[in-house]
Amino acid sequence: MRFHVLGMGPVGQLVAHHLRRNLSPSHEITLMFKRPRVAEQIPQHSLQLEFEGSLLEANGFSAESTALGSPVELHKNALKILRKENKRISELQREHKRVPPLLIGHDSVPSIIPKSKETLQVIKKQLKLERTVEGIDILVVACKAQSVVSAIKNIRHRLSSKSTVVLLNNGNLASYDSLVQHVFPNPEGRPHFILASNTHGAWLKTPPFLIVHAGVGQIRFAIVPDGKRDFERSFWFSKREKPRLQIDDIAFRYNDPEADRYRSLRDTVSVLQQLSGLRPRWETYTDIQLLLRQKLVVNCVINPLTALIGCTNGELLKNPAARRLAFRICKEAAEVFRKEAINSAGPNTSLSDISIPLN
Repeated sequence: MRFHVLGMGPVGQLVAHHLRRNLSPSHEITLMFKRPRVAEQIPQHSLQLEFEGSLLEANGFSAESTALGSPVELHKNALKILRKENKRISELQREHKRVPPLLIGHDSVPSIIPKSKETLQVIKKQLKLERTVEGIDILVVACKAQSVVSAIKNIRHRLSSKSTVVLLNNGNLASYDSLVQHVFPNPEGRPHFILASNTHGAWLKTPPFLIVHAGVGQIRFAIVPDGKRDFERSFWFSKREKPRLQIDDIAFRYNDPEADRYRSLRDTVSVLQQLSGLRPRWETYTDIQLLLRQKLVVNCVINPLTALIGCTNGELLKNPAARRLAFRICKEAAEVFRKEAINSAGPNTSLSDISIPLN
C-alpha cells in the first residue's frame, strides 16, 4: 500500500504524521512538494507535531516534487531551457568574439536543440530534470483550493481508474467539479474520489516541518458514487435501528472479479478509519454533501464579516450588525442550494417542493 500526500501545509502534515504513526514501515508514504529544494530536505528531517504539551515525531517518509509535470511538459521545459541558454551563448559570442564549450558533458549546454530521445535523456540528467513516473495508488490532497487542479494536472499521468484521490482541501466540492471537467473528463479513466471535511485546528510553528495540533476536531468523509457499485448498500437496506456503512460494499477481499479496480479505495477507507487520533467518521454521500455545504456557508459568514467588522470569530455573534448580515448570507445561501436542488431534480420540481430550514 502506497500513500502520497499532496500539500504540506499544517493539515497535510497532520494527516501525514498520523498515517506514518499508524501504518507499518512496509507501507510507503511519499510527501509531495512544489519546490524541489524542500523535498530534498525530507530524508534528513522528521515531521514534528506538538500536541497537548508533548512533541511527537514521525520518520520514514520519501519525498517528491510536483513542479516538473508530465513527461510531455518535461520535454517542453527542457527544450525551453535549452533555447534560453542558446540565446545567452549567442549573445556571449557576439559580445566577446569567442565560442564557449558547447559539448554535452561540459558545463554549458549544446548550441543545437536535439530531438533524439537518447540525447534528450542526457540533457534531462544534466539539468537535473529526472523524476519518477511510477503510478500513484492513493493520493491525499491537502493543498489550497486554488492550487488543486494545476497540482493534479502535473501528476495526472500517474493516476488511473484504480487510484483513489482523497480531497481534504477547503472548497473540495468545487475542486471535484473542476477536476472532473478539466482533468478527468472520461469516467472510464477517472480515479475513485473521496470527499472529506476536516475540523481539526493546526498551524505551522517552525517552517517547514513543525506544526501545532491546536484544536481537536473530526475528519468526516464519503465516497463519491461511480455509478457501477453501490458503496452504501448495507446502510440503506439495513433493518438495524442504527445502520452502518460496510467496507465489503466497496469490494470483497476474496472472490470479487472487480477487486483489483477497487482495492485502493477499500484500503483508503480502511486506513482512514484507523486514524483514531483524527477522529475519523465514514459518512454517506448525502450527509457529506450537506456537511460540506454547511461548512461553505460558515466560511462565507465568518471570513468576510470578521474582516469587514474587524473582530475575532468569537465576537461576531455579540455584534448585532454582524448577526443581521450573517442571517442574510445564510438566507441567500439557502436560496442558492434550493435552486441547485431544482436543477438536479428535474424540470417539474418547484421551490415549494424543497424545504431548507433556516433556524
